[in-house]
Amino acid sequence: MGQLTEQAITQQMQMNSSPFALNGKTISSGMKDEYFNQQGLKMKRTYSVGQDGTIQTTSTIDMTPQETKQMIIDQVEKLMPAQADMIKQNIDAVISSGMMKFNMDIKDVYTMQADGWMKSITSEAISDTMGQKTTVKSTVRLKQ
Repeated sequence: MGQLTEQAITQQMQMNSSPFALNGKTISSGMKDEYFNQQGLKMKRTYSVGQDGTIQTTSTIDMTPQETKQMIIDQVEKLMPAQADMIKQNIDAVISSGMMKFNMDIKDVYTMQADGWMKSITSEAISDTMGQKTTVKSTVRLKQ
């Protein structure tokens, strides 16, 4: 996020599983958009509108091998600048070995009230990063 500004906060809230993610959008089934998540991964999101007042989104990583390579180099340069040259020299071999594998699948279900206000959001994110699998589930409910 870089700086703590109103624009940065609003932008981040619109990209993630929050009530603001749908703000200002006209949603239809099959609609797609792209965004960068908090970790800097380029994601593709697909929308599905249910007849029961729900909107479901599914998101997956949408990065080319070159974008993945550049993201890794950028992170190493930021976190471990002394090792950046070594990583740059060996990154192709490391990526081709499968050690730098990134997968992320996110499923969000937005339940709407009859008046159009958000009732709840359930989210499940499953990531597999360099062999480490993580699952995060959350539910947000509008306080009545």
